[in-house]
Amino acid sequence: MVLSGVFIFPHGSLILNPTKKGVSKSVKTLNHKMIEIAGNIKNLDPNLCILITPHGISLSHDYGFYVNETAKGTAEWEGDYAEYKTQISLDIKRTNELYQKLQEKKLPLSTITAFTSSVNAPLRWGEVVPLYFLEKISMKYIIFSLPTRRYSQIKNMTFELLQIGDSLRDFAKKSSEKVIIIISADLAHTHDKNGPYGFSEKAEEFDQIIEKWVKEGGQEDILLDQASSILDEALVCGFAGFIIVQGILKKTQLRSNFYLRAHPTYYGMMIASFM
Repeated sequence: MVLSGVFIFPHGSLILNPTKKGVSKSVKTLNHKMIEIAGNIKNLDPNLCILITPHGISLSHDYGFYVNETAKGTAEWEGDYAEYKTQISLDIKRTNELYQKLQEKKLPLSTITAFTSSVNAPLRWGEVVPLYFLEKISMKYIIFSLPTRRYSQIKNMTFELLQIGDSLRDFAKKSSEKVIIIISADLAHTHDKNGPYGFSEKAEEFDQIIEKWVKEGGQEDILLDQASSILDEALVCGFAGFIIVQGILKKTQLRSNFYLRAHPTYYGMMIASFM
């Protein structure tokens, strides 16, 4: 089965409620586009979704696979958005198959069991926000968590992340099911001087570079040279996920689709796909 699509989705909880007082007009645009793309995904009729999250249960060094039977949580962020909930079924069989495939490449991996496998693994905004838009699609999930060393060692992780992308592509191609991959990711976090990370003029420059990367079909030098060179100023939670996408794109004929980019708060958001 050919990989049905790779999607880059934002995970800022504010896009869940475009009518909330005080949010910018771009929140409404982001919300409507997410609903539209979710409809497109439903038409693909996927059986399995691999969700890659930078804000899940993160280990310090290893990449982690959730191996609970189900996962459940809310999009709560700073005491708000707790009313947005989701619950999903995890495909443990497929998770273990992918775990074994990545082990062949000697990557640092662990499985994560929250409490015990028969209860829900906890989810928060990094997973619930993109999943909330997909709640009407009947499919199982694999959740893949990125390690916390992505904050300080992201450039040293590049080769690993490219290998992960390569393995994900091959896994999806050899699957008997229709597979989609979702990268939960936001852009630069330094758009606002009043935000927690302050302001940098590199924030908008970084987001523009990532938009260019998508529009030009995922050219490696744009991501790994141009974007990477200002990463320390831009501060980006999604960069590891973008490198995984870069690994997926090798040996494929996936067409890039750029839908929307905005920064309705101190961090940027983007919706894009490769299909």
